[in-house]
Amino acid sequence: MNKDYLESHKNITIRVEMDEKWSFYHDKTRQIRLWWAIDHESGEVIAFWFGTREHKNLDKLLELLRPLNRGKVYTDGNYA
Repeated sequence: MNKDYLESHKNITIRVEMDEKWSFYHDKTRQIRLWWAIDHESGEVIAFWFGTREHKNLDKLLELLRPLNRGKVYTDGNYA
């Protein structure tokens, strides 16, 4: 979690854009995903999480965003 971002946006409703990108380590059978959330307006990274494609990892990212006053959340099909 970007603590500086959190501190400076305490009382502001923000629009969050979330996405994920996959890669692998050692070989292609060992996939890992980077889940991230950015401020839709500024493009600043708010938080990120590494994990598998399972929905529980999206939930972990959402948990990191809980202290923020989230408005609209933009995704590419993984719904919070």
